[in-house]
Amino acid sequence: MGYSNSITIKNLINEEKKDLQVGNLKQYLVAKIKEEKFAFNITNIEQIVRDMKITKIPHKYNFLEGVINVRNNVIPLINLKQKLFSSNELAKDYVIIIANFGDGYSVGLIVDEIIEVITIADELIDNPIFFANNLEDQLVSGVGKLESGLVIILNILNILSEEDKGKIESIIKKVEEKSGSKN
Repeated sequence: MGYSNSITIKNLINEEKKDLQVGNLKQYLVAKIKEEKFAFNITNIEQIVRDMKITKIPHKYNFLEGVINVRNNVIPLINLKQKLFSSNELAKDYVIIIANFGDGYSVGLIVDEIIEVITIADELIDNPIFFANNLEDQLVSGVGKLESGLVIILNILNILSEEDKGKIESIIKKVEEKSGSKN
């Protein structure tokens, strides 16, 4: 499959990533998961892909949907519907957000659809302290107040626990050894 189904964030918003965080304004990619809107800080997002064949791999982790091959890199796919709502259904026309988890580690996040890119001032984001006891492990980084309503801002880096990352890395290493590709 060609890369015509891939959109880089630079193409999506037509700006350089380094300019995305200006003063107290931040840009977020808003996606729909089930019927809810969630926002992701755009600085952690590498690209968006559509219509890619998901290769299922044997495993015992409900949230791991499978893997895709992007430019000869095996990318694990996290079904956010399963991770957030314990629902393993995939939308017919799902979208994959490729996110950078640091240290060259990328993960695909499956969402139902991409809605828009928005800019929110820091003062329009409420602190999510009521969502978690441990701020370092907090999945929700804030609640953005928009004219159209509220949007939950997720911290991409905390979608997976360290234990989940270790399990996925182990599975991907086995897939790469068998296929000859490298993530």
